[in-house]
Formats: sequence, C-alpha cells, structure tokens
Amino acid sequence: MSPRLDFQDGPVHALADRDPRLEPLLVAVLNRVGQEEGLVGGRPRKPIEALLRAVVGQQLSGAAASTIFSRVLAALPRRAVTTGGVLALPESTLRSAGLSAMKVRFVRNICSAIESGALDLAKVSAMAATLLLHFKLFLGSASGLHRCT
Repeated sequence: MSPRLDFQDGPVHALADRDPRLEPLLVAVLNRVGQEEGLVGGRPRKPIEALLRAVVGQQLSGAAASTIFSRVLAALPRRAVTTGGVLALPESTLRSAGLSAMKVRFVRNICSAIESGALDLAKVSAMAATLLLHFKLFLGSASGLHRCT
C-alpha cells in the first residue's frame, strides 16, 4: 500500500486526484521538506515552537541558534514552549540565554498576540506549509533561492 497524503492543502490534493501516480511523489516531497525544515516525524512541531525557533535563529548560524534556543528551553517549565511559559520568563533570563533585546521584544510580542487571539497560529501554519511546499516544488532548484529566502 502506498503512503497517503496527510496534508491539508487543496491544490496538492487536486494534483494527486488528477493523477494518482503523483501521490507517491508528493508524499516523498512532503517527507523531504519535513526533514529539511526540522519537522518532527513528518509533522510540524508545535507552531509556537517553530515560530520562536525561527525568530531566535534570525541572522545566526544554525549552531548558535540551536544553542540559544536550548538555553531558552532549559529555562521553561518542563522544557515546554507555551506562550504563558515564555511570557512568564523574566527578560533577564531570555537575555542571559542569548537573545538580543530586540529578539526578546519580538518573542514577547508574538506570545502576547497569540494569547490575545490577534495571531491565529493554526491559520498561519496552514498557510506556511502550503507556501513552503510550493516553494520547494517550483523554486527549490533555482540558483540562489534557499529555504531562508
């Protein structure tokens, strides 16, 4: 039995429905994208964690970003990334983990927006997954275009 598409994207399903032979290829691409983008088991980690990792990692090497994010995780109760947990951390803790003052503001603003309902991560996640897949399918091999573009 071939793997099934477990992806909520109308255009992707439309392609698979139009030509069932495409489904295994789409599944393979989605799995590959998942590995490259740090998705866990082919599924994204919690959207808040993915978003905060992205903010922490801006303009840093992968190793530096990973170290800083690990320090932030260590400061959180049960190493669980939640908006409440992040907002409860003192600014000094986030700064000593390695976040710049600007990134502390960004992280707090994002968490506050999620808590207030101004930012709906379920909608953002669905849009991001669709955009990422389309990027990888259609532009991924173009010279100079990378996942950080």
